[in-house]
Amino acid sequence: MRIFKQSAFVFLVLVSLYGVLLSVDTFPGSIVLIQGVRGVGVSRDDALQDALRNAVGQALGTYVQSETRVENFKLLKDVIQTRTRGYVSQYKITSETQTKEGYEVVIDAWVSLNPLKQDAKTLAQWIGGVRFMTFYDPRNLSGFYKTYYDYAYERMNEWLARHDWRYVEKMRFEKLLEEAVKIGADKGLKSLSYAQKLAFYADAPFLIFIKNIDIRKENKAFGTVACKVRIEIKSYDNCTAEGLGTIVAESDWQISKSENESIKKAIDMAMKIAGDKLFYLVTKYIASWARQGAPFELRFYKIDEDKMDELVDKLNEDPDFGGQLEPVITQDYWRLNCTFKSTPYRLRRKIRKYGKQIGLSLETILQYVRQLSFGPKGYITQEAKEKQKIEKGLR
Repeated sequence: MRIFKQSAFVFLVLVSLYGVLLSVDTFPGSIVLIQGVRGVGVSRDDALQDALRNAVGQALGTYVQSETRVENFKLLKDVIQTRTRGYVSQYKITSETQTKEGYEVVIDAWVSLNPLKQDAKTLAQWIGGVRFMTFYDPRNLSGFYKTYYDYAYERMNEWLARHDWRYVEKMRFEKLLEEAVKIGADKGLKSLSYAQKLAFYADAPFLIFIKNIDIRKENKAFGTVACKVRIEIKSYDNCTAEGLGTIVAESDWQISKSENESIKKAIDMAMKIAGDKLFYLVTKYIASWARQGAPFELRFYKIDEDKMDELVDKLNEDPDFGGQLEPVITQDYWRLNCTFKSTPYRLRRKIRKYGKQIGLSLETILQYVRQLSFGPKGYITQEAKEKQKIEKGLR
């Protein structure tokens, strides 16, 4: 009996120590130890944060990817790695080295799989369809400046390709411009509105708008030319027309015997800086969806005010819907911005179900990723007509 009690006591102590070591869930398989993870950075803290992100990335790829099938996995990984506090329960630095470039650390990290899997599953609902469209407005550019806007456009698409983020290819972008001109979709529109239309036609929910390129030149000794470039880029969630932020990137002076070469070298530097800033804006923005749901814009056509109020009351009672849920009348439809914690398909079903409960027969008349339009059966919006023409021309 005494031996049994002692054995039980030792077992409880070991279990307690194991729980303290992991300091998280006690469910089997919920914690994984990732060993020998390397991180580099300018400072020791930067290197440590890089190692923690890499540990989360390894856990995601090894233990979660097989369970979370997503079309755009690299973007999912980039988004998940923006936060480590909720996933890394404990870490130990096994070595650290100061180098000429900064610091390098190697860690062992205990990663909690339960929240990692949940966030990956949630985000995978929306990330698979994410695509970016880079845009500059060629309508009022001289040949000299158009050359460099086009060069900056190509550098941004190269940056997207290096990160394995999906984007609208140049050939398709140029074809979109042609088709937009044919149907007059470019007439009288400001650059931003024109860009947003093209992104809508391309089914690209994220817009990267190269708004301005400022080039400074100075003649130097021995026939050389120094050039400095400042580029302004605006990024948008085009489904909701929400601005993610303005990026301003400026190069150092670049010197060459050729003015053209100096300008291109300066653009290369500025666009690399812009890409790093864009990475931060986009991944932080998408990461927030895991907790509060993805942002949607809902449009309702041919609905009177009383019915709109009744529908909003229904949505307010549903825990999957979030945001202020305050409809705004604009042109010929009601616009309602909200968040939703599941897929667009489930959102469509709920909207139609709640519509029936209040005596409305609603159909999904147009869907642009996370922008959905509802109205009576057979109703066709002007946007839908334009999109059909564009798609016909692109075939």
